[in-house]
Amino acid sequence: MSDIKRIGIIGAGLHGISALRRLSQNKDFKLKCFERNFDLGGIWLYTDQTKEDIYGRPITSPICHNLRTVSPGPLMEIDDHPLDTYGLPCFMTHQQVLQYLNGIADDSDIRKFIKFNTEVKEVRPIDVSAKDTKWTITYGDIRYKNDHHTEEFDAVVVCNGSVIINKSVNGII
Repeated sequence: MSDIKRIGIIGAGLHGISALRRLSQNKDFKLKCFERNFDLGGIWLYTDQTKEDIYGRPITSPICHNLRTVSPGPLMEIDDHPLDTYGLPCFMTHQQVLQYLNGIADDSDIRKFIKFNTEVKEVRPIDVSAKDTKWTITYGDIRYKNDHHTEEFDAVVVCNGSVIINKSVNGII
């Protein structure tokens, strides 16, 4: 019997969905994804709010109402999920990118791993000198003031939209 590895994934945008889809194929991984928004999509989840959201957090999305991708869609495709499967064009609107991500999430049954409205406050190695460094993630539900929880993970995959860092622990990722 193999050990179950706990993996934390930060962000449920394009890269977070891709990581969740791939990692969920391994039954030896127990996954938890932290998404600060109310739904998946990361930066592709458009809002017309400006300055602050309803919880007083700054709006950081670079998406504007009429945005179209400037990169060809095939560069954004996730393995085994070609755009034409979803009837999408090469240069998509932000709504179409979100449609694509939702389609992948539904087809892959990965929503069950995502904690929405959850902001990661800290990621910290437990013992950097250990051969098998474990990590703690401290997070909280943005809807509740002073809500915070800390959990331990064997590996962390950061997919926050502007920086992507993969931390591999003994090759499990």
